[in-house]
Amino acid sequence: MHPISPLFFYCLAILINAISLPAQTTLKLDYPNGKEVFKKGTNVMIAWSGIPLTDTVEIDYSLNGIVWQNITNTAVGGKYQWYVPNISTETCVLRVRQPGDKSQAGTMLHALPLGSSRFDTHCSATTVAWSPDTSLVAVGTECDSVKVWHTTSGTLAYIVAGHNSAYPVTTWSPDGRLLAEIDTYGRPVIWDGTTGTMVHTLPYSGDTKKIVISSDRSLISRYVSGSVEIWNGRTGRYMHSIGASDMRAVSPDGSLLLTTNNRYLRIYETATSRLYHSTEEEKDFLYCEWSADGRSFATSTDRRTIKIWDAATRQLTRTVVLEAALEQIAKIDWSPDGSRFATLGAEKNIVLWDAGTGKHLHTFPQSEIWLAPLFMEWSPDGSRIASTNDTLARVWDATTGDTLLTVKGHRIAPFRKAIWNTEGTAVGFNDTHRSVHIYDIASGKPLYTITLDIPSGVGIDDFSWSPNGAFIATSDRDSVRIWNATNGQSIYVLDDRGITQLGWSPDSKWLSTAN
Repeated sequence: MHPISPLFFYCLAILINAISLPAQTTLKLDYPNGKEVFKKGTNVMIAWSGIPLTDTVEIDYSLNGIVWQNITNTAVGGKYQWYVPNISTETCVLRVRQPGDKSQAGTMLHALPLGSSRFDTHCSATTVAWSPDTSLVAVGTECDSVKVWHTTSGTLAYIVAGHNSAYPVTTWSPDGRLLAEIDTYGRPVIWDGTTGTMVHTLPYSGDTKKIVISSDRSLISRYVSGSVEIWNGRTGRYMHSIGASDMRAVSPDGSLLLTTNNRYLRIYETATSRLYHSTEEEKDFLYCEWSADGRSFATSTDRRTIKIWDAATRQLTRTVVLEAALEQIAKIDWSPDGSRFATLGAEKNIVLWDAGTGKHLHTFPQSEIWLAPLFMEWSPDGSRIASTNDTLARVWDATTGDTLLTVKGHRIAPFRKAIWNTEGTAVGFNDTHRSVHIYDIASGKPLYTITLDIPSGVGIDDFSWSPNGAFIATSDRDSVRIWNATNGQSIYVLDDRGITQLGWSPDSKWLSTAN
């Protein structure tokens, strides 16, 4: 029997309905409130208010709002733990009523999706790739196939047979119209992303490490040991090769290639193989970071020099050389609008630069003691920067350089990541103990702390804010948990062990997990 894939995807489709109540009824259902999704087979705490805690209530649920199933007739104390039934639906109605209340609607009507959509491959998954619009997900398996699923319905769209699970390469074109994978003979195969019809098969010329399809689907870049091969995406014909020891980066539209060859950094035009730049001396290639708009990119071949390039003209626009007083570069991070970039110091500081002029704007010291910054994250509008090191989490004003928020941690539970909500109004910091700390940026005050009921010393491996701002997902050694991002209350717990990476779909309806 093949092992069951550990990858699960959960729909977060919400429907809320409210029914007006008779004036004499004060009973109010507090939780759930219509913004939740519950996994079947888990326990959910139902809460109500507005009546004495000693008063008894009746709790029912319905799949259609007409036929009701009783949960209990004797609930007291303002809360009741409900075991979610083994049913998958998106039209569940929950009601709480006082004895003698015969209204069909009860106190409040909520539609709460029960269960989950699971893309069951019946064998271990090796790769997962979302289509750009998240309508499809491709799962490469050890059963020599790629299964492509509709994410809204959970139904199988098509199966690509003959997949080679030894090559973890499954790639969509930027518009989602092509899907690339490796067959059992090691050959890259290009498929129609909608129908699953084969479009091209490229011949085997070595183990394929990477495949990139240009935004207009006219070029296919394929890296094999020692070279990058360029193929015509429309005809499937070979065009040319570029000698390289690695394909280090590709522009978002696929028109530029950055390669290394014996430690020389080289920049090529993909369609013509024209060489635009090569380092004049042998240096270790450290970083290439594209701006969010794809118009510029930064490269570094030593820890004190950054070069800024114009992607359209292929010209070097600015060279930034760090002063001796500033420490060596560990990371480059662009602002959302591409006008600035920050360098994460290898020792102590975060330094902010103007991408157009190369001017040094601000230095954000991480600590009075010698602790390197571990993580930094721009706010969505680029107005602030959040950072963490072992003992401090901070938020900075990216325009003035002022410190807006400082949160002190502890060496026993050092901070790790910093994540913003979509609006940039709140930020979360997780530590290696058991907590995620959520802060309001305007007031600088804590909103709430998510603390996991797990053994001391077992930390949070990852956490992620959903794009719509409604949910926070956390992963630890034994589970994945979904939380209400408004109040920090637990929504449900998934028995998904060893998960170290979480990823939301752009519409916040799906969560992918991987280890």
